Amino acid sequence: MSTTRQEGVPDLSFEPHEVGELIVRRLRPATRRPSEPPRWEVFRVDRVIGWIDIDLHRLRGSVSDFYFAIGVHLETGTHYRLEGSTDFTDRLEVLRLFDIDPMTSRQHLGLGLMPAYRPPGEL
Repeated sequence: MSTTRQEGVPDLSFEPHEVGELIVRRLRPATRRPSEPPRWEVFRVDRVIGWIDIDLHRLRGSVSDFYFAIGVHLETGTHYRLEGSTDFTDRLEVLRLFDIDPMTSRQHLGLGLMPAYRPPGEL
């Protein structure tokens, strides 16, 4: 990645580039719609370990880009949408850690931020 790029913001070129031990490349749009959000593919050595999607969220009148990591489980091949963040580089780290050990992800384990709801009397 170029040194003039702001930290935590993705490279918008379609050329693959290295970020640490990962290779990241922006995918070409699947349609010709100008409103189609960008998506990045993340490789480790010789295989895809996940993707990063972007979503726009409105929070108190401002619009923020949130990046969501989608990890591929090493053993099952199942895709898991991992937590979102406004920091692209942080999502790359989440994918790297999920690839090393999927048990580190709360989404993969089925754990949310809140405990599961239990009706009164069923404790």
